[in-house]
Amino acid sequence: MVALEILLQPVFGLGQRLAPWVVVGLISWRIWIIIHDTVTYAMNLHEIPCSRCQFFTNNHRLKCTIHPNTAMSEAAVGCPDFYLKNQNSC
Repeated sequence: MVALEILLQPVFGLGQRLAPWVVVGLISWRIWIIIHDTVTYAMNLHEIPCSRCQFFTNNHRLKCTIHPNTAMSEAAVGCPDFYLKNQNSC
């Protein structure tokens, strides 16, 4: 019994020194995943073309005259009825 404790003592010592670094590593990894997911989501939101579309009304009651339910949402990315506003007209 004593011989087993003597043999396992270096393993327990290593575990006590390594465990905090494993916890720090796991927390850091999770923070990195959260940041990456947030940036990816924000980049996807910047692809919504509604504000540049001719059919966008900029009215909170009726945002789009063609697709009012999907206007300014992620579903609007790749809208088949997107038509670029004429920049010269008012």
